[in-house]
Order: sequence, then structure tokens, then C-alpha cells
Amino acid sequence: MKYRSKLYLSFVTIAVVSSALGLSIVYQECKKRFTESMRGKIVAVSATTASLLSPDLIKQVISEGSEKTPAFRRLVSELREARNANRSEKWYVLSLYLMTGSTEDKDKMAYVADAEENPASRAHLGEIDTEGFNYDINEHINAPYSPPYFLTDKWGTWMSGFAPVFDEEGEYVATVGADVSIDEVKERLHTILLYGLSGLLASVGMALILAQVLARRLSRSLEALHLNVKLSEEALDSTVDLEGQDEFVELDRTMSEMLKGLKERDTIKTSYARYVSKHVLDTIVKTDAPMPIEGEKRKITILFTDIRQFKSLTEKFPHEKLVSFFNEYFEMMIHTIFKYSGTLDTFLGDSLMAKFGSPTEDANQELHATKAAVEMQQNLRDLCQKWKSQGIPKMQIGIGIHTGYATICNIGSEKKMEYTACSDTANVALSLEQLTDALNEDIIISQTTYDAVKDIFECKEVDPMAIPGRSEEMKAYTVSAARAFHPIEK
Repeated sequence: MKYRSKLYLSFVTIAVVSSALGLSIVYQECKKRFTESMRGKIVAVSATTASLLSPDLIKQVISEGSEKTPAFRRLVSELREARNANRSEKWYVLSLYLMTGSTEDKDKMAYVADAEENPASRAHLGEIDTEGFNYDINEHINAPYSPPYFLTDKWGTWMSGFAPVFDEEGEYVATVGADVSIDEVKERLHTILLYGLSGLLASVGMALILAQVLARRLSRSLEALHLNVKLSEEALDSTVDLEGQDEFVELDRTMSEMLKGLKERDTIKTSYARYVSKHVLDTIVKTDAPMPIEGEKRKITILFTDIRQFKSLTEKFPHEKLVSFFNEYFEMMIHTIFKYSGTLDTFLGDSLMAKFGSPTEDANQELHATKAAVEMQQNLRDLCQKWKSQGIPKMQIGIGIHTGYATICNIGSEKKMEYTACSDTANVALSLEQLTDALNEDIIISQTTYDAVKDIFECKEVDPMAIPGRSEEMKAYTVSAARAFHPIEK
């Protein structure tokens, strides 16, 4: 194959591979972001519904064990109201249901109630769940959860989200499950893929034309140079007239020096390439250490937040309006946590606890947690302005943040294990959150968190506070949400 053909194919190959690689990266990133957004929404739907259902009513339905009782009909009605409130043209909740542990098989879940109207499609009281999510639900039964994959069967393709229902004593009662159609995500991804393929075809077409021009121009010069070298080797006095003759004549005269220089450069490049390759390999070997997952003492940062007017809000507004209201609020909170590399640990009614620095290390966990808190307050103010026209009173939340060491380990029994953090860090964060209500402050952080972010956020020390279980009082600081992202003048 001639060099011109090789050069032509090389240009085209590079253009195609680079364009295809770019399209693949963009597509995967869009798919990841859309999926994360859907997971946040579906978790918000299930968690909101779980916070609005009555644990006593669920217990009554389970104990009666019949679908003909008024309690069962009331529970189904509430599920349908919540499902219908979350249906729109672009956001369609396919089904909303309630499950609990099966009395026949402890490793499986049994349905309690289903909002579906069609008797042929509706899950009935006591029916065992056989759709394939049993293992995942049992592994995350005490916290909101959304499986990171799609489920496809004869009913379509959707994502699911689950949230537990607890009674007043904090005991588990049941799990709310919600299935949401992903047609919107598929349509967006298909559109992105279509545009990407169009761009790929356009770049390939341009590459074909440009590669032809460049390959022809370079090959002509090389052919002329080859002829001059051949004539020189044969000791002939003939020369070849070329465009850009001066450059190639000079190249021909200094061929020996150039070859010597090329050999020296090749030697340097070879040595340098070997050195860099070894250096990179040594770096990878030095840093490629397995991440321990059991019995590890690690620094983590806990963020705890709570709605101050939750009880009054639930008493003033109808059930279906509360569903839409709290869905929008919890979606904002979860999105902000995910944005700053946090994980949702506990979701109980109107309270929320998030972890930063676990399960993966995060060198900037204090900064990420404080930024998340500030953005939560800013986003809440925007939501309150939007809700004002709907007659919804202004809502306030308090946020407490504490950084401390915890033992990351697997705890539980042979039947059920949970990967969690064991320490009083969460209790301190909860106490700081409760202090925000007493001081009428938005965000309060502990001394350990303050030491890591004091040069970035504007903070103000408050009176030392007593923490249950600790003999010494703890210093605490408020964070100004309005000026938190501006550097402090020293």
C-alpha cells in the first residue's frame, strides 16, 4: 500500500475514532445524569408518600388480612391520590404500592396494597413479590433506595424507588414502592444519539475531503524528496525542480546531518518514553491500594436537616397538594446532596441525614457538606418565593453539620447485614440541627468542620453547647448562607 493511501486512511481513522469516542463519552455522561435525576425524583415520590401514610392504618390492614375492610379501601385510596398527584405528560408514575416482609418467607416481600385499578394487573394483599427486586429491597429496607438500573418486562421499562414507613417508636412497618416510566429519558437519549450520529457523519465527510487534500500534498513532496535522494545515491548531478524548491534543496544538502539528528532524537525519545512509562507504572503501583470495607476507622462528615413547620403544614393542606409540595422539596434536597458527592443515609418523615466521606474517601468532605447546606438554604428560599403564589406559607429548615471519626464496618445478623458508620457523630450533628431552632439560625457547624472551612465561609461563634453523652461542652459556629461563597478578607 502506498504511503498516500496509508496517510489518507490514517486521517480518516483518527477522525472517525475521535468523533465516535467523543459521542460515546457525551452519551454515557448524559445517560448517567438523566438516570441520577430520575433516581432522585423517584426516591422523593416514595419518601414523600411514606411520610404521609399512617403507620397505624397500615398495621390495621396487615393485621386484618382482608381487602374488604374499610381500612384497606382507605389505604388504597390514599395510594391512588398520591399516584395521581405525581402523573403528568413528562413525569408518569406507573404504579404506587406498599409492601412488607413476608410471613411465609423472611427473605421475600409481600404486597399490602396497590394503587392499580385493574384487578388483573393489581397486586393483592399478601401476594409475594416475584419481580426481581426482593434482594435489593431487603438490603436497603431501613433507608430510601432506588436500584441503579432499569427494569423491562411486558409492562414496559421503568425505574423504581423505595422508602420505609416507621411508626412513632421508630420501628419498621412497611415499604412504599413507586415505578416510573423512563420514556422521557429514552426520548432524550435517542435525540442526543441522533444529533451525535449526524455530527459524526458530518465530521467523517469533512475528514474524507481534508484527508484527501493533505495526503496528496504531503505525498507529492515526499515523492520529490525520494527522487532527489535516489539521484544523490546514484551520484548524478541532476536535480528536480519543485514548488518550495529552496526548502527541499536545503533538506537534500543536509540529509546526512538530518539523519544523524533524527537518530539522536529517536534515541532520546526512546529513552524518555521508557522512563515515563516506568514512572507512570511505578506511580500506579504505589497508589493502587485496595479500599478496605470492614472495620476501618475513617473521618466522615454528617449533615442533618429538619423542617420546622412540618406538623402545621400537614394540618393545613389536603393530601394531594402535600404530595406535590414535599416531592419538590425533597427532590431539591436529594439533588444537592448528590451534587456534592454525598450519600443519603436516613430519611425519616421530614428529617434527612446525609454522609460525606463514606463509602469513598473525600478529602474535601467538610467543604462539600457546607456547600451543600448553603445551597439547600438558597434553593429553599427560591422554592418559598415560587410557593408564595400558591398560598403556601414560608418554610424554614435547620441544618447541623459535624465532622468526626467513625468505624466503618458491617454490622447485623446472619440474615441481614448493613455497611454503616458506628460513632456519635450523627448525634452531634442532630444536636447542632436542634440548636438552629433555638437560636433561629439556618446552619450551625461544629468546631471540627469549622477548622476545615473557616477560610472559605464566613462563620460566627455561638455559645458553647452541651451534647448528650459528652462531659465537655462543644464549640459551634453559624454559617452565613448569603455570603458563604465569597472569600473572607483578612
